[in-house]
Amino acid sequence: MLLGLKIKKAIEDARTSPEQVAAHAEMSLTNLYKIYKRDSIDSKYLVKIAEATNKSVDFFLYDDDEPRSGNQVRGIGNAIGAITNQKINTGPGKKDVDTAVEESVIINQLTQQLEACADKVKSLQNEIALKDQIINLKDQLLEQAKK
Repeated sequence: MLLGLKIKKAIEDARTSPEQVAAHAEMSLTNLYKIYKRDSIDSKYLVKIAEATNKSVDFFLYDDDEPRSGNQVRGIGNAIGAITNQKINTGPGKKDVDTAVEESVIINQLTQQLEACADKVKSLQNEIALKDQIINLKDQLLEQAKK
């Protein structure tokens, strides 16, 4: 089966729209439709389309339904990963370690930024309280001056 037709069928089977898949793959809808007619695709797009359709990359690369050994799948993943500079998940439920580490770093950075914002809020609240005290003292002095 033509690779483009496999992609089209995977999108239909996933019950997602071509628009959503094209957006996830960071390509135009027109380019996705052109891929339907081809038997080749840039690996970076294939990886994104596989993610969007919840299919493995090897689903698109083989014509039969025979399961692949782990070595074959990792070999394909490494070959595509080398081309796209990406790590590829080769089994269901596995989470890419690099992505998990990256997410952890981002979460830590956001947590630090949130803490810094909370400290700034406290500092500003203290400034407001001091200004309120100054205003109250000024008002008291004005009242005493009137007497």
